[in-house]
Amino acid sequence: MLWNMFRQLPQSCTFYEPLHDYLPSYLKYPAEVQKSHLHVKSYFDEYLDTPKAILLHQSDFANYKLFLDSEDSYPELYVYIKALVESVPTWKIPILQFNRIGFRLPWIKKNFPDAILLHLYRNPRDQWFSTLASFNIDVDRQIDFDGYDLTTWARDLIKQFPFLSTQKIEHVYQRFYYIWKLSFLAGQRLSHFSVSYEDILREPRKLVSDILKFADLYSDENLEICLKIVETKPERAWVKDRDDAWFDDMERKCESVLDELGLNKNFALIPLSEIQAQSAKFMALLNDPEYDRWVHNSYRKQLSSERIASYEINQNLNQAYKNAINTINSLQWQLNQNQAERDAIQSQLNQIKAERDAIQSQLNQIQIEFDIFHEKLNRIQGEREQIHKQLEEVQAQLKDALIAQEALKEELCHVYNSRSYRITAPMRAIFGYGRIIRDKIFHPQRFDKENLSLSTQLSNNSPESESSTSLRPAAQSQSTSTVSSIMNSSQPEFSSNQSDQIPDIDLDEIMEKIRLEVARRKTQTLQVDEYDTINVKETQLFRFIKKVQLTLKKLPFYKQIYGIAINFKALIPQYQPQPINVTDLLKYDDEEFINHAYRVILKREPDNSGYDYYLYALKNNRLNKVEILGRLRYSKEGRQLRTKVKGLMYQYILSTLKIKW
Repeated sequence: MLWNMFRQLPQSCTFYEPLHDYLPSYLKYPAEVQKSHLHVKSYFDEYLDTPKAILLHQSDFANYKLFLDSEDSYPELYVYIKALVESVPTWKIPILQFNRIGFRLPWIKKNFPDAILLHLYRNPRDQWFSTLASFNIDVDRQIDFDGYDLTTWARDLIKQFPFLSTQKIEHVYQRFYYIWKLSFLAGQRLSHFSVSYEDILREPRKLVSDILKFADLYSDENLEICLKIVETKPERAWVKDRDDAWFDDMERKCESVLDELGLNKNFALIPLSEIQAQSAKFMALLNDPEYDRWVHNSYRKQLSSERIASYEINQNLNQAYKNAINTINSLQWQLNQNQAERDAIQSQLNQIKAERDAIQSQLNQIQIEFDIFHEKLNRIQGEREQIHKQLEEVQAQLKDALIAQEALKEELCHVYNSRSYRITAPMRAIFGYGRIIRDKIFHPQRFDKENLSLSTQLSNNSPESESSTSLRPAAQSQSTSTVSSIMNSSQPEFSSNQSDQIPDIDLDEIMEKIRLEVARRKTQTLQVDEYDTINVKETQLFRFIKKVQLTLKKLPFYKQIYGIAINFKALIPQYQPQPINVTDLLKYDDEEFINHAYRVILKREPDNSGYDYYLYALKNNRLNKVEILGRLRYSKEGRQLRTKVKGLMYQYILSTLKIKW
């Protein structure tokens, strides 16, 4: 317990029984921990860092030359202990827990004067009972009982203490008590600090604190660490085996001998040789030849018992060897069986891994194909939505074109019914006959094919007939019919009944047709003369002159007439639209406001970047409606179109100044 307490402290390096006779063997084959040694997992770990000191260890240190007076010499033991102490790092305190130096303390103090000696002792009766607990024998009939080398020690110490021989004792407990008492006297008288094991159990905090202070290792943390190791054990365990009277009788007989020989009074205080010389009885015992015979007989008995034990051990070893061979053969056969099973299982495992890898590869391929299909499906879905949107735009534009066509038709009817049209009818007839004569003279082939239809057109002066045949714009009719055909051909593909399915048509071809037709329709419907702008609305007279110009273009002398007539273009009256009031634009909100502002001021639909920017600025109060209108009107594009917005400049200037302020 005391060794284990010191072992827990980080400032110490504590060695367990440095003189144990089996110490080198225990480093290779660790000893089993005794159940009574609480909180211990191993004994000799500290020696693993002292290989040089272990080489100096001798098994004779345990049981021979047990008594060493201060003047005795034992250089092997000295060198070994010194090597152990010097193997400890300088920042740690080396602590050696001895069980075999009670009779060597005078020699220890002489050879290691700086050593601090702490003596721990225990009640001899408890210690005796603890010794017997490890052996299942009847000690009453075993006077030479050698448990824990008791008789071996007696044979080595017989030269100093002849009363340890069998002839001088009645019971083996007396030999134990002699050795215990002499060791106790040496520890009490030669150590620097002596403490009882039972006292530590009764007052652990006080005595453990005193021990740590004595060893110069005290701290509150170290004290708590050591107190965790202390556990109380039952006292007076010997009562189960013997009563107090029996032990008192045995101990009284031993004490009388020690008193008579002067050991109780002088042992460990003066040299043993002086104690022996002062007692005549002591000298007589030393000269008695009986103790030599006891030693001889004891050795023979020990050798005989050891020989018998060796024979039994050999027999047991032979039987154990045979059993081991049979077990090894059985295990080898079982191992071969297991090896075959393992190989079969490994083969199956490899096959399963290969199948798993193949399945994983297929899953990866399927996943890739699924991702491609999903991406393609998303793209087709987006294209379908885009086509729907474009078709809706085409339908809206077509509707606007039809409305414009009807309005143009009404205007043409109005023109054809007007007085000016009737007045110019003879002139148009003259031009028609002139073209016929020209073709007949210069282009007879074309005249043969077209004269019939041309005569019919010139002879027909009905406004209704002309508005529906010769005077209808060819581009408008062709554009309307083409877009209508596209709409009619593609409409079934996007009917409400099939809106959730992907149309089985060539989307690129449909899109290309729609783009071409929309571009052609816009070109034909919005085409203007090179001297007109999109902001000018033509008068009826201007339109009439324009038609006359188209007719004159077919004559050879058109270029000379056009060079003269172009100088009078400014005399043709044109219609200027009324300016737009800013209040008419401010009544719209959000998306409708942005769209209407672009259409009115810039005469086009808003581009994506401009639309997103102005809508975000409007909703987040970064720009107001007047500022947006002003930026559009006075941009480079707005200044080129010159759209008049009444009241915009004044409000835009005020709004801009307010922001800067």
